[in-house]
Amino acid sequence: MMGPGYCVIGLEQVSSGSFRSVRPMPPRGHGYAWSESFKRGESVLARLTPALSIKPPHTEDHESDGLKKTDRTLDEAALVAAIKQAEVAITLEEMFGCEVQPLHSGGNCWIPAGQGNRSICGLALKNIYFQVYEDPGRIRLRAHVSSAGGQRLNGLPVVDCEWVAFLARLISGFGENDPVAQAQEFLNGRVRQCVLHSPALFARIGLARGIKDSKCWLMLDSLFPQPKNFWLDGLKKS
Repeated sequence: MMGPGYCVIGLEQVSSGSFRSVRPMPPRGHGYAWSESFKRGESVLARLTPALSIKPPHTEDHESDGLKKTDRTLDEAALVAAIKQAEVAITLEEMFGCEVQPLHSGGNCWIPAGQGNRSICGLALKNIYFQVYEDPGRIRLRAHVSSAGGQRLNGLPVVDCEWVAFLARLISGFGENDPVAQAQEFLNGRVRQCVLHSPALFARIGLARGIKDSKCWLMLDSLFPQPKNFWLDGLKKS
């Protein structure tokens, strides 16, 4: 999710067993966000050219004349396998080609705008906790994750559109008696166990553009496994 629209990023195969991330930009004059959403694993056709002005760390940007859906899709297992053959880091320092700051505070991390050599990277996870909170007029989701390398990222805004939609369905399943607290408890109970025990457990961490404060804040762009509707089976409204 990106404001009222969507940021689209895809994988382009560069060799056998190797992929790179590319971010097609909407036709010129439409900003960074697409109004049309695309499902994870969908194959699309695009005519891409280098962006006229690439500003680090968003080196994946490419100009495009639009995206055309095809009939080909990858299931979750195949998609995660491909993502693991793209950009992946073991430590936080390796993620974006520059130091992540701050590494040891309780809040979210960031890198300075204009630094780094990429803005998206895969990260193997060891643990995750969810935080549901109220923003003015909207309920949002954050994640606190521990990497397989033993480092921790706190307060990552979850911008994965499937997880954002799942949170909305979850909230609607509760009554008016503190749905935020109930949703957080549910996520850190049944849902967290489903995520941690899934063979698809993996994350893609992205960077915001740092337009306002010159800080590119980390975000949880993609969380695998993607949420499943059956996780909500038996949910009782209060």
